[in-house]
Amino acid sequence: MVGGLVAWKAAGFATEIQIAPHSEPEAPVFLCPPPGEVLRKEYLEPLGIAPADLAARIGVLEGTIKDVLSGNRPIGVELSLRLARYFSTASDFWVHLQVEHDLERTRHSVGDQIRRDIQPRTSLG
Repeated sequence: MVGGLVAWKAAGFATEIQIAPHSEPEAPVFLCPPPGEVLRKEYLEPLGIAPADLAARIGVLEGTIKDVLSGNRPIGVELSLRLARYFSTASDFWVHLQVEHDLERTRHSVGDQIRRDIQPRTSLG
């Protein structure tokens, strides 16, 4: 057999593609957006509601809504109930968004460490 890999290499053609590793780790992609982002993109913007108007209508300070929208304040149970009443969503909708977002971020930041450090009770025998 004439040719083959030896002939290919002798002709100067590459036989393997070297893939260099990324120099910087990529930022994580979170599938559960922050609740403030959902509030802004799916409720306030489409309905043309200003944060100050929402705050007045649900009985909270404008700063509370602005902090939620910026991701600096989590949505607690009381705020979840207020938002749910105003937007006619399930009473746990907003707090559930917050919990899912928090779980995803925490899994990313410490999940591997927890899996290494803690052995499930069922595997202890």
